[in-house]
Amino acid sequence: MAINRGVYTDPSHNIYIAEAEPSADTIQAGSTLQPGEITVAIKSSGICGSDVHFWKHGGIGPWVVTAPHILGHESAGEVVAVHPSVTSHKVGDRVAVEPHIVCFACEPCLTGRYNGCKSLIFRSSPPEHGLLRTYVNHPAVWCHKIGSLSFDDGALLEPLSVALTGVTRAGVTIGDPVLICGAGPIGLITLQVCRAAGAWPLVITDINEARLKFAAEYVPGVRTCLVRPTESPEQCAERVNKLMGEGVEVAIALECTGTESSLAAAVWSVKFGGKVFVIGVGKDHLQIPFMRMSAQEVELQFQQRYVNMWPRAIRVLQSGMVNLSKLVTHEFELEDARTAFETAADPTCGAIKWVSLKVLRADISQGSEELHNIHLLEKRSQGRLPSKYIVSLLDSFTHQGPNGIHQCLVFELLGPSVDRVLRDYYSSGDTLEPETILRMSEQLLEAIKFIHDAGMGHGDIRGGNVAFSCSHLSNVTKDELFEVLGMPESEELVRLDGKTLDKGLPKHIVKATEWDEWIDEDDEDLRILDFGEAFFQGDELRELAQSGPLRVPKTIFLECFDHRVNLWHPGCMVSSPTVSVASLMLRFAMEIYAFICGTYPFQYLGDDDVLVVQMIGFVEDLPKD
Repeated sequence: MAINRGVYTDPSHNIYIAEAEPSADTIQAGSTLQPGEITVAIKSSGICGSDVHFWKHGGIGPWVVTAPHILGHESAGEVVAVHPSVTSHKVGDRVAVEPHIVCFACEPCLTGRYNGCKSLIFRSSPPEHGLLRTYVNHPAVWCHKIGSLSFDDGALLEPLSVALTGVTRAGVTIGDPVLICGAGPIGLITLQVCRAAGAWPLVITDINEARLKFAAEYVPGVRTCLVRPTESPEQCAERVNKLMGEGVEVAIALECTGTESSLAAAVWSVKFGGKVFVIGVGKDHLQIPFMRMSAQEVELQFQQRYVNMWPRAIRVLQSGMVNLSKLVTHEFELEDARTAFETAADPTCGAIKWVSLKVLRADISQGSEELHNIHLLEKRSQGRLPSKYIVSLLDSFTHQGPNGIHQCLVFELLGPSVDRVLRDYYSSGDTLEPETILRMSEQLLEAIKFIHDAGMGHGDIRGGNVAFSCSHLSNVTKDELFEVLGMPESEELVRLDGKTLDKGLPKHIVKATEWDEWIDEDDEDLRILDFGEAFFQGDELRELAQSGPLRVPKTIFLECFDHRVNLWHPGCMVSSPTVSVASLMLRFAMEIYAFICGTYPFQYLGDDDVLVVQMIGFVEDLPKD
C-alpha cells in the first residue's frame, strides 16, 4: 500500500506535500477506523477557490490556517477499508466524498437541514483537514456510491450540488426567464442546470469576455452580457432585459459572484414579484437597493452550501442532462500540486491581464532602494501585500534606454490616486460617502502601522502616493479599459527654434490619464506606493521628500528626525480641548482630513513661519515638552 501523502498549506503560505494520516500501516490494520467509517483511496480532486484563498490569504472569515493544513473538499475515490459496523459499503465501491460531518442531534439536523448543524465539521475548513491526500477516513453515510461515473465526475459532484441547491430552492421551472450573474465555475454549472430544467431565455453576465465566450460555447443559445465597469447597476439591468427579448422580464436571478455591484444589477433586473437568489459569497457587509426591492416586492434568498443534494446530483450526471467534462481544463499528479494551485490561482488562464508599469529614471535606477524595500515588505507580509493595503509587485526588469539602464517595476493594475479623486469631488462641490471615508481611513492607518511594524518608514505618504486598486478593470478588453482611462493622447516633442532635439530627450510627450469615467472608489481598496524614499527605523534623516502643505513639524524645528515623522500624516484632523495633540497624531490623518474636505488643512506659501502659525491655529495648544 502506498504512503499516505497530503497537499498542505501553512501560516507561511507554502504549498507542499508531506505524509498524512491515516498511515498505510494503520489502514492495513484497521486500527484508526471509528464506528461508521470507511477508508477511501482518493483518485480525483478538484481545487476550489476557497482552497486557493486558504493558501494565498491564510483564512476565510473565522477559519484561519494556524498550523500545517491539508486542503481540498471536492474528491472521489475507491473504498479500501470498512469498519465492521458498516454494512452499506464494501471494499472496491466507487464513491464521492461529501465533506460534511454533522451531529444528527441539533434542530437543523433533526429537521433535515444539516448544512446548518450547530457542530458542523467541514473537510478543509481549518482546523479540520481536507481531502487532498492519498487516503482518508470518513463516515460511510457521507460517501455516496457513483457507480460507473468517472472519478472526475465524482469530484465535480460538490460544485454541482451547490448549483443544484440554488436552482432547486429558487424554484426555477420550465419556461422561466432566468439571469445568471457570474460565469465562473459555479455560474457555468448553474447555467447548465437551468437549461436542463427548461428555463428560457437565459442570460449570463460577467466582467470577463473570455468567460462569456466559453459560456456561449458551453450552453448554446445562452445570451451573454459583458458588464461594463463604467455603467450603473440600473444600466446593466436594462441591457439584460433587452437581451431577454421584447416583453420578457427576468423572473429569477441567480447571483453567483457575491459582489455588491452584481447583486444590485440582479435586483434591478428582476420583474415585479421576482426573486434574487444568492449562491455566491462576498464581504461581511454589502449595500443593496432596498427601495427597489420594496417597491417591486423582490424576494431575496440565500443558501449555505447544500443539503440532501448529492444523491440527486449523481442522478443528474447519470441522466446525461448535465455534462461537466468541459470544466476540467487541467489535470495534474499529486506531486505537481504547487503547479496545479498556481494554475488554479490564475484567473486569466490565457486572457489579457492589465498591469501598471513604473519606469525609474536611469540616473536614479542604480541607487534606488525601492525594489529592495518592497521585497522586504512582501516577505514581512508573507506574500500578502494587498491585504496590508500596499501595492503588489508582480515582476521587475531592466531596460536599456538612450540615457542608460532603467529599473522597471511591474505592479498590479492601479486606479487613480487619492489626490486625483479628491480633486474631482472638490471641483464638483461633492464629497465622498461617510462609509467610504471611514473605510479609506482605516486602510490608510492599517498600512502605515504595517510599514512601521516592519521596521520601516515610508518617507513620503501623501495623496499622490496613495492610489485605488483596480480589480474591476484588470481583465477587461482594451476598449473597455480606455473607456474608463480615456484614450492616450500624445504629441511630438519639437524645439520652438526648429533645431534637433538633444540626445536622450523623448520623441513624444504622453498626456497623463484623465480617469474621466472612474466611479469605483466606493468598491476598491487603497494601495500605498512609491517606496523610493523609504528608510529603516534607527536611521536619522536630515532631508525628507515632502510637499509644502504636508511638511512635518520635526523637519522644521530639528536638524534630524526618524520614522516617526510618518505619524504627522496620520496627524491632526480634529482638535479638542479634552484630547491631547499627541494622541490625535496617532489617531487621525491629514489625508483623512482631505478625504472629508477635499483639501489639506494647511497652505504652504514658501514661508516656514507662516506654515507653523497655521499648524498652531489648527491643532491649538502644542505639547508642553
